[in-house]
Amino acid sequence: DGYLPGREPSLELLARRLGLPVYTPHHALGDALTTAAVFLALAAKAERAHCPSTLSVGDLYALSNAYAH
Repeated sequence: DGYLPGREPSLELLARRLGLPVYTPHHALGDALTTAAVFLALAAKAERAHCPSTLSVGDLYALSNAYAH
């Protein structure tokens, strides 16, 4: 499925697991758009699970790893 234990999940894998489009992989603009969509989706999920004022980059990182499995 694209996930290798001990490695960072790929941007493409995260986007697909979140049901998001993947914009032109491995091109600057496409990766930037996909990254923005993934960030917004993870931030919304984290916000629903935590108090927004305590949301950290670590929370988003942990959530991204959860979608890699």
